[in-house]
Amino acid sequence: MIVDLMRNDIGRVAVAGSVKVPELFVVEPFPAVHHLVSTITARLPEQLHTSDLLRAAFPGGSITGAPKVRAMEIIDELEPQRRNAWCGSIGYLSFCGNMDTSITIRTLTAINGQFTALRAVELSPIARKKRNIRKLLIKLIRYYANWRSKTWNTVA
Repeated sequence: MIVDLMRNDIGRVAVAGSVKVPELFVVEPFPAVHHLVSTITARLPEQLHTSDLLRAAFPGGSITGAPKVRAMEIIDELEPQRRNAWCGSIGYLSFCGNMDTSITIRTLTAINGQFTALRAVELSPIARKKRNIRKLLIKLIRYYANWRSKTWNTVA
């Protein structure tokens, strides 16, 4: 569903017939999790810039749900604070027109030694919410351990 949402968003501004999915559900293994990754490519009409594509596809369907506009309205009503960088995007836009982005979910931020992790409103059964909270905590523990092992010697 997420890939279809993104293909649709990208297809609104891309050259007709140019949207492709060269990689679908590729498994990328990490120490604490296996992550599914899909790649979507497209060509933009010459009069458009990659920023037009970013605007058309943002925010990503994996963090809004569908239908996107109504889902964003519900999120705005239910979540007590703005998402900011969390559930935003990290990436680059190059001078030659390339763009590569990724949604920042399960993001741990560190400011002045204080760590913050946010969790989204979820309209799903309680059992699924509990699983997702557990999954978030497992990942955050790994993030923290990795951060500490790489920075402890330089901080101390």
